[in-house]
Amino acid sequence: MYTTSEFERLKDDLNIELKKANTILKKLWGILFLVVVILIVVFLLLFPNQFKNSETAWILPVYGGIFLLVTLVGYIVSYSYISEKPFFSFLFPKIIEKLNFDEGLFLEYQSFTKTEKDFNKVGGLFTRIASVKVRRHIKGYTENQHQFDIYDCTLSTSNGKSQTVHFDGVYYRLKKEFRTSIQIRTNGSPKLKGVKFKKQDQFENMKVYKLENDSITNRDTTLINYFEKLKRNENHKRIYIGTIDDELHIATSFKKHPCRKNKTITIDTFNTYLNRFLDEYKIVQELEDLGSY
Repeated sequence: MYTTSEFERLKDDLNIELKKANTILKKLWGILFLVVVILIVVFLLLFPNQFKNSETAWILPVYGGIFLLVTLVGYIVSYSYISEKPFFSFLFPKIIEKLNFDEGLFLEYQSFTKTEKDFNKVGGLFTRIASVKVRRHIKGYTENQHQFDIYDCTLSTSNGKSQTVHFDGVYYRLKKEFRTSIQIRTNGSPKLKGVKFKKQDQFENMKVYKLENDSITNRDTTLINYFEKLKRNENHKRIYIGTIDDELHIATSFKKHPCRKNKTITIDTFNTYLNRFLDEYKIVQELEDLGSY
């Protein structure tokens, strides 16, 4: 847990990073607003008679007014906007460092990584064509030296007109063989390429899929029970569990995400983040134990 002195030092440093990010945002919107004003003036100079023609008189007031209003609102809002990047790029790495020191762990932390995005295709929980945005990536090894990854991520697809978010939450990947292939889901169906699953109709309040011609095993029942345990957490919105080859994948979305930016920064805020990261590590350890049953 954070002491008062630790909190004050870290809060001051975080405020500096938030101010830097806010300054950049204000400059960006300020430049956009200035560009729009200049373009409107240039348009007036190039076409001085536009308001004399009823067919063209509406163009500048409508389009110019829209762009001017949007950039002005953006510039005003930027003064109170809090960027998420300082939380993921500055604060959370510091909290992971403290967690490692306090608990004797060796967790590695990365923010906004561009490379660690294959987990969705491997796990087959969501459509493989989804774009993956990873805000944070924590990786390490369990007590029995099984590699794991924890991603705070968003998976989405776009058709050019609208965007569909398939998942927004925390995604766990544990590299350990569970000797079964199953998917347990709040909603949706398996998206694993080249693998055919069959829905098991005997389960209520969840969707259970097994490989064709396979039946439910004791190991599957253990995973189903764990799914039910996760469902009892009132903050969990949707849950997905899948095993394939020598890996276990679990994804949980939230009614209110516990580790995103926060306007209220108190010592309790920092301790909540710290405890959440520790809980995520404990979940990985629980998953490892499931494979031992």
